[in-house]
Amino acid sequence: MHFHPDLEELYYVISGYGTMAIGDEKQEISRNDVVYIPKLAPHTLLNSGKCAAAFHNASVKVRGTKRMSLTSPEFI
Repeated sequence: MHFHPDLEELYYVISGYGTMAIGDEKQEISRNDVVYIPKLAPHTLLNSGKCAAAFHNASVKVRGTKRMSLTSPEFI
């Protein structure tokens, strides 16, 4: 497992199967599933299928504990 001190992540599963572990929680994931991983959360993805799992990953840098949205003054 690993974690990111200043990143939130999204995984979108394109194909295959796997087990996503976030902290002590484990969940089977498959095609079209989306997984959100908050910053500081220990996580790992294990391929549990016979084929390679494929996914898109998006990471967003987070500063402090403040969450920004598109309506925040920083974006206007």
